[in-house]
Amino acid sequence: MIESDKYLLAKLITKGKILSIGKYRLSNGIESPYYLDFTLLSSRIDLLKTLINLIDKQFSKYIELEDSNKLIGVLDKGAAITIPLAIKKNKPFALYSPEKNEISVGFVDVYDDIVLIDDMLSTGNTVKKIIEYMEGRYGVKIRKVYIALDREEGGYHLLRKMGIQVYRLAKISDIIKILHDLGVLTDEEYSLVIEHIKAIEKQYS
Repeated sequence: MIESDKYLLAKLITKGKILSIGKYRLSNGIESPYYLDFTLLSSRIDLLKTLINLIDKQFSKYIELEDSNKLIGVLDKGAAITIPLAIKKNKPFALYSPEKNEISVGFVDVYDDIVLIDDMLSTGNTVKKIIEYMEGRYGVKIRKVYIALDREEGGYHLLRKMGIQVYRLAKISDIIKILHDLGVLTDEEYSLVIEHIKAIEKQYS
């Protein structure tokens, strides 16, 4: 059986033990029944390599991603994906610090064809602010965003309305369904996350 990329990602998340179910308050203020942290893969290089290979495979499917000449990662968690991906793709990279509101590693040129990269997408407000700030300060145009996992909390639709093309490896609903089917998540845990997604969707419908 050929395993899908989403299935491989779900297995990676399980092996890395980077998903936990509970009560969490995210940095954007949203209360969430789960927490997922890709930076924990820094201690599991084998799994990080698998993640980067999955992203690289998806990049190769889209000429507009392949044609980009610079990857910009969002600190701090987006760096865990951006740096190894840039090395894999043999592309220059820079890192943006939302805290400092500046490029803190590397540089950008007004003519750069940029892909903004982050590990996860929530409401999209942070990414929106980053794009607006970078376009204003550096004169660049950012029309491509790559996300490893979409939390389905409105960000995808917000960025699309801005004319931003959003590429994502998977949605959280895809991942938790696979984990539930595999018996990794109980019926109760699965329902908690699904109800969270549905409640958020109502706010944006």
